[in-house]
Order: sequence, then structure tokens, then C-alpha cells
Amino acid sequence: MAEFDEITFGDAVPSNNPETSKLEESVRDFLLSAGYGLSAERLGIVCHHPDRKGQALVLTPALCSRSTGWQSRWIPAIQWRGTAIATTGRRRRTASATNSSRLSGWTVITLRIGAEAGGEIGDRDVLVESSGFTKAAQSALVQAIEDFQHGWPAPVRFVPKGKSPSPAKRPSHVVNIGEFNYSHDGHFFTWVPSLDDSTRMKLRLCAGGRYLYTHDGRKSRFVAEVGLQDVSSQDWKAVLTEILASRDPEALDGEKWPWGPTLLVPGDPAHDLSAEFVKACERKGWMDDPAFAFTVSGDTVAEYSEAQLISHDGVVVAQLHRGAAEAGYRIAVGESRRGSFGPYEEYVISRVPR
Repeated sequence: MAEFDEITFGDAVPSNNPETSKLEESVRDFLLSAGYGLSAERLGIVCHHPDRKGQALVLTPALCSRSTGWQSRWIPAIQWRGTAIATTGRRRRTASATNSSRLSGWTVITLRIGAEAGGEIGDRDVLVESSGFTKAAQSALVQAIEDFQHGWPAPVRFVPKGKSPSPAKRPSHVVNIGEFNYSHDGHFFTWVPSLDDSTRMKLRLCAGGRYLYTHDGRKSRFVAEVGLQDVSSQDWKAVLTEILASRDPEALDGEKWPWGPTLLVPGDPAHDLSAEFVKACERKGWMDDPAFAFTVSGDTVAEYSEAQLISHDGVVVAQLHRGAAEAGYRIAVGESRRGSFGPYEEYVISRVPR
């Protein structure tokens, strides 16, 4: 026992109880083989005394970890002395020590062998009904550790005899990814910005997963280029979760296209019909369509290339935005036609690979 000003609460120090057991050694070996770093020596934690103000205790808890940045420190002791026997007195003593550890900045994960359902003393306990460290117990312990490391909710796990625990269903920020039937190669999904409230947002993936959009019909707006067209669909959830982690759900207002408000831009802004060509294209064009056609009245264009529409007097009336060309769009077809109201021109813009 130490005075308040002689120690730092939360310090890991050599344990006052150096004894170990075959059970602790087997759990230690398992955790090392699973890739969890453990201290080479048996350690205890300097904790506030639960009954005597200003004094401290050095306690050797079950399995402890305190996050420090991206790393975690582990205490190799696995089981409280006597906690496998669920007597009232010893459970009360263990619970008091567990609370003391928590007050010192540590999270306690207790593996209790030979325990009964409802016999937990902490919110991350692993209760194993059988008398050994079974495969099912190993799985449950790893799940408890992963829950802590990822900051997930802390369920008490009970492993009955002869049964393996089913993997916990993890809360997720990205759910229900599915095909969007009203697009050529689109998908949609639900985004949960915070797991602490009920806010849900529908978002869309366009062009085979290349672009992320809001989901509001023709008012949908570009959010980010995510590049999922080159990623296995099994990994989409993880990639989207990482991308959206830093996004503010109130600040997703972008443009219609990834590069700006229009697919065509005026070649010569002074030309009388430049704006008309741009508007005609936007009335028909949308990211969901790999190819679309639009028409303009009159006989303005004498020739066209994959990127430009050129008038009879050699002026570029309209041209593809540079970003659209880099995304694979091109002017695929251009034809002059005559209808009941006079001549008109029809153009097809496509991003379909040749």
C-alpha cells in the first residue's frame, strides 16, 4: 500500500503475486500466437484504494490493455485468484478491484473459467461454462479484445458447454449495398454517420463504383471519386467506411459531374449558340447513362471530333470538359437531320469503351 503522492495511478509495476498456473500459461501462449503483444513479466496496476482515500493498491487483474496511440499494452495475468469459484465474497472483492482498475485508466477483460451465465463482474467479461480454455473460449476472448481495440460496444460473452459462440454482429457505418435498378451500372447503400444516433443517409455509386453521389434523383450530387470499379465488391464496404469516416453528412453538396456543373463547355463563349449546345446536353445527360443523345435545332456544326463541335466558319461552338474527356467521354456520333420543323442536329456522347 502506498501514499497518494508516492505513486502514479495507472502505472504497470512488477506484481506482488508472481505465481502463475497452467491455465494462465495456455492463455498467454494462445494470445502470443494470435499476434497480441504481452509483457515478458507478470505485472500489476497501481490503482486507487476502493475504501481508503489517498492510498493505493497494486492489483493483478485478469487481462488488461490501455490504448496509447495506435498501440496497446497487455498484462499477462489471465484470471483472478478464485474467480472461477463464484462465491459471493470473492466476486464482490473482484468487482471492487475491477472498478479500481477502471478508475486508473485501464479496461479490464476478465476470462472466467467454470462460470455460470449471469456471473459477470465487468462489462467485457468472457464467461466460460466448461472447465478448460476451449476453442470456443479462445474465439470469444479474441472477440472481446477486438471489441475493445476498435471501440465497439462491450457485450458480456457467455460460452456454454459444447457450443461455439456465434461471431458478434458488428455495428457498421455502411449497410445494404445493392444494385440500383434505374441506372446502367449504379449501386446504392445506406450510410450511418454515427453509431450513437438513428441518422441514416442514402448514397449512390455511379459508373460501376467509380463515383460516389448523394441519392436524390436528378438532383443527386457528386461527393468523391472512390475508384471501386477496380475493387472487389466484397471490399466495397470497408473502403466506403474509411472514405466516409472523415465526411460531414451536412457538407456533401457537390456539382452534377465530378469535374463541374456541365459535361460540355463553350468553345467560344462569344458564339451565339454555345450556351444552347451546353444546355441541350445537360437536359439529357446524366452520370447513370453510359451513352445518351441530345438534339439542337438548326444547321450550325460543319464537323465534329471526339472532343469538339466546329461551326461552318471554323469556330469551336462547344467542347467536352477536360475532366469529362479524362473520364472516358467522347462525342461518338454527330448527324444533321431534317424534321417537320426544319433542320436539326443530333449528337451521341458516350463513355462506353470502344
